[in-house]
Amino acid sequence: MSDRHRESDRDAAFVRRIAESYLPAEPSPAARVAFRARVDARIRRRAVQRWAAGAATVAAALALVLLRGSAPEPSAPSTDATAAADAELLALALPADSEEESLPADYQAIEDLFLEGEGV
Repeated sequence: MSDRHRESDRDAAFVRRIAESYLPAEPSPAARVAFRARVDARIRRRAVQRWAAGAATVAAALALVLLRGSAPEPSAPSTDATAAADAELLALALPADSEEESLPADYQAIEDLFLEGEGV
């Protein structure tokens, strides 16, 4: 048990030495201030770019609306076409003569199984 413990301690020390060797040097105060100034400038630059992109999008949408003018009036469908479409929809919505005929074959087989199971 103690061999494992010593081995674990050696491994932990080895990992600590590697981690310490990869730590960067502490930056000077001037380097920190310069880094922070570059980050702030980048944030401001991106904010301006976002605002400019938004303004360009609004301008393009406004130009499209102004150039296109009013929307054309939709033409009313002919009454014959409307009546034919209504008749087709009504034929689909109305049930067939009997309930068994209105179901597809697959559903009819399933319904027959359930009805046979109920003793009907």
